[in-house]
Amino acid sequence: MRRFFYILIPMLLLGCSPSQSEMQRFAEAFVGKHQVKWNARMDLSRSVVIGSKEEDVLGVIGKPDSESNSATTKSWLYWIAPSIKGDQVCVDSLVLEIEGGVVVSRNQGTGLRQGFEDFYRSKHK
Repeated sequence: MRRFFYILIPMLLLGCSPSQSEMQRFAEAFVGKHQVKWNARMDLSRSVVIGSKEEDVLGVIGKPDSESNSATTKSWLYWIAPSIKGDQVCVDSLVLEIEGGVVVSRNQGTGLRQGFEDFYRSKHK
C-alpha cells in the first residue's frame, strides 16, 4: 500500500503527461484550424510591398498577430503558411515595419519550427 502512494503522489503533483500521439493530434488540429486563413493571408500578402500604406495593409491582410510599436516605427508580425513537417510544427512569418504610415521594410521567412512536445507545452502554460 505504501508503494502505491509513492507512485500516486508524484503523478498527482506533476500531472499526467500527454502521449506523443496526443501532442501530434493537438498540433495537427492547430495547423488545420489556421491553415485556410493563414495560407490565404500568405497569398494576399504578396501585394504588400515597400511603399504600401498602413491602411491598405490592414485592408488586405487585416490586423497583425503581434505588434511591437515605438514612437516612430510599428513592427507588425503576421503568421503565415502553417504546416506539419516530420515531427515539427512549422509556421512562417511576415514582419512589416511601418514608419509614417508607410511600409518601409518587409521580411518574410522562417518563423516557428517546434517539435510536437515543445509546441504542446507552449500552448498549455
